[in-house]
Amino acid sequence: MNDAPPEGTPTPSRLAWARLSRRELALLFGGGALAGGVGLGLGVWGGAKIERRRRFVPPGPETFRPSAYLSIDASGEVTVWVSRSEMGQGVSTALPMLVAEELDADWRDVRIAQAPTSPTFGIQTTVASESIALLYEPLRQAGAAARAMLLGAGAAAFAAPPRECATEPGVVVHRPSGRALPYGALAEAAAAVDVPRDVALKEPSAFRILGKPTPRLDAPAKVRGQAVYGLDVRVPGMRFAALARALA
Repeated sequence: MNDAPPEGTPTPSRLAWARLSRRELALLFGGGALAGGVGLGLGVWGGAKIERRRRFVPPGPETFRPSAYLSIDASGEVTVWVSRSEMGQGVSTALPMLVAEELDADWRDVRIAQAPTSPTFGIQTTVASESIALLYEPLRQAGAAARAMLLGAGAAAFAAPPRECATEPGVVVHRPSGRALPYGALAEAAAAVDVPRDVALKEPSAFRILGKPTPRLDAPAKVRGQAVYGLDVRVPGMRFAALARALA
């Protein structure tokens, strides 16, 4: 295949871009995004007090929302806000998997919501395979921090030291007695716990969700015709326009 541009159009820069791999493009586009604003949204769980966290996390009805990307309600339903666009590449399932793995969530309880356009979520560009590359560790940290908060709330409920407690999918367990409390029952108490600064992440050998066949979260609504696309959006007073082109 000839890489030379068409005759009369010398575009060496275009050739340079064409030779870059998708990973290299991710570094070019994503690196600037990470430095330029993604940190604002992802830094929510960086160890600040609850008062500081509220400056970043949009208010909502959720019982427990330790970061802008994650909430748990009293029923135990886990909602993950996806800040990238789903274009068939599976990002609306892959990103929640990162959170759910470290949260030790029951995958059956995980739901997704499209993150609104907001500085809270940083740069939301979806390009060059950068979604997982940029969010792999921050989203895992978000899940791990939430799990630690639930673990602390569970230990307090059991009147037991945290070292005697552990998590299983969707529940906190007191190992000596075998008692267990679901995340939903602990959500309100966990919301009063400070977001921990440094939380150890799982070793890959302990993964239950990542790297395993996982049902796509966006598929059911699409096959049932319930999914909402950009063309479906309606707002009060909305006007419609069409581009008319003259035929030669």
